Amino acid sequence: MVLIALVFVVIGVVFAGIGIGVARSSRRFEATAARARATVTDVRSRAVGRGGGGGGLIWIPVVRFETPDGRTVDAEAGGGTNVKQWEPGQSLDVSYDPANPADVRVPGSGGGLIQAVFIGIGVLFALLGLLLVALSVAIG
Repeated sequence: MVLIALVFVVIGVVFAGIGIGVARSSRRFEATAARARATVTDVRSRAVGRGGGGGGLIWIPVVRFETPDGRTVDAEAGGGTNVKQWEPGQSLDVSYDPANPADVRVPGSGGGLIQAVFIGIGVLFALLGLLLVALSVAIG
């Protein structure tokens, strides 16, 4: 039983680590990102989850904006949502990497919830594993 408990702890630490790593990466990006007003030129859908209709769709905006030096950038945003919330012609604010303007993020395009889910699952598994270890030791 202790081995199973330790597997739970390891899985929990891995999940929490992934969530924390993605959150830190997102914060670093936002701290150095430039901002621009963009226009949605397209909205693409992608299948996610299991094949054979078991998954769903995510909607990813494609945007066009101009950098301060006058370059026009057309790029697919680095995230999407399961609800189609953008339409071609719509204006929105974007964040982008000044060194690589094609690396674009749109506010509200996922990320934060997924990070929280990974951290939550990780903490839950780790705590469950520690509880199982404590019960194994107490039982004998």
